[in-house]
Amino acid sequence: MTLKMKMIAAASLIALAAGVALPGPAAALDAKQKEEFGAFIKEYLLANPEIMLEVQEALTSKQRAKQQETAQAAIADNKKAIFNSDYDIALGNPDGDVTIVEFFDYNCGYCKRAMSDMDDILAKDKNVRFVLKELPILGPDSARGPQGQRRLPRDRTGEIRRFPSRPARGQRNGRRRKPRSPLRPSSG
Repeated sequence: MTLKMKMIAAASLIALAAGVALPGPAAALDAKQKEEFGAFIKEYLLANPEIMLEVQEALTSKQRAKQQETAQAAIADNKKAIFNSDYDIALGNPDGDVTIVEFFDYNCGYCKRAMSDMDDILAKDKNVRFVLKELPILGPDSARGPQGQRRLPRDRTGEIRRFPSRPARGQRNGRRRKPRSPLRPSSG
């Protein structure tokens, strides 16, 4: 490979790593030069594979920055709904200089355990405001809010049932029945 080709290849690699595309370099090369150029790039990358890690790190960093920018824009666009919705519960100082938004599910064990941390923060800092937002993600009971939590069984009128409405396991019509043997087929 000629020195001129090596210089073009090195410049292209640097431009590629920097994320800058050269204006039409492929069109300036003929088929043989493109083949030599491709072979040079492959040889260079195989000899210096750490470049690929650097490129991947740069891409990941760029994607994270874009993701952060998108999230910040979404927060700014929805500021009133996030921080001052009439449907949310707000605890602590209503005029606090710090607002923490806590998304929770009534059936989430982690969310319940986080309540003690929230209480500690509110006790230590009187300028904190917590906004609690329901985010029912753990199934149909979650969507029903606090009514979806496990509770005593009730009948249609809302009264607590004293006895189960169906026989207990292993009973039929008030009599105990023998458990089936796993070796004997059931008879009907």
